[in-house]
Amino acid sequence: MLRQMMLLLLGALVLTACGGGANQKSISEGCQRETGLSLDMCDCMAKKAVNELDEEGLELLQAMLDGDDARMRELRRELSMQDAARVATLMTRAPALCADETSED
Repeated sequence: MLRQMMLLLLGALVLTACGGGANQKSISEGCQRETGLSLDMCDCMAKKAVNELDEEGLELLQAMLDGDDARMRELRRELSMQDAARVATLMTRAPALCADETSED
């Protein structure tokens, strides 16, 4: 299941876009909607996103979850390579970290 979620999130990074107004709640809701993961898992990943990404990175993540291709293309043009890499790194690390954290509860 973790592997499927990671592949889905990585695919979303490559194939989709971001929207504005990203916050922890909207990211968690998008995660649940797009991945079918538990509330605890998605809340954990959303919290990590809010703590580790700047506003543009959060917008990119939200657009990916919303399937907003136009916004994602726009943000990809605007984001530095370093900022885009932060989003990609979060997407690869957060699922495993949150799986470990939520299994301890």
